Amino acid sequence: MKQIIANNRKEAVEFAEGGNGKAQRAAYWKQGGKAYRAECVPGQIEAAITENCGGLWWSATITVAKKLGL
Repeated sequence: MKQIIANNRKEAVEFAEGGNGKAQRAAYWKQGGKAYRAECVPGQIEAAITENCGGLWWSATITVAKKLGL
């Protein structure tokens, strides 16, 4: 899985929908005090957007909310 912290929704969707389509790609961004995620799984063409995903884990020790500074 590849993941990044994006500056805005447009950048996040472009990253999630990019690549060769064989790897899961997720991009997180903050907007209005909430964490959002754009994600594509293998075989999916359009990114799925999820709101309030700050409780998800970025790594084994850091949550997305902490990574985004929320």
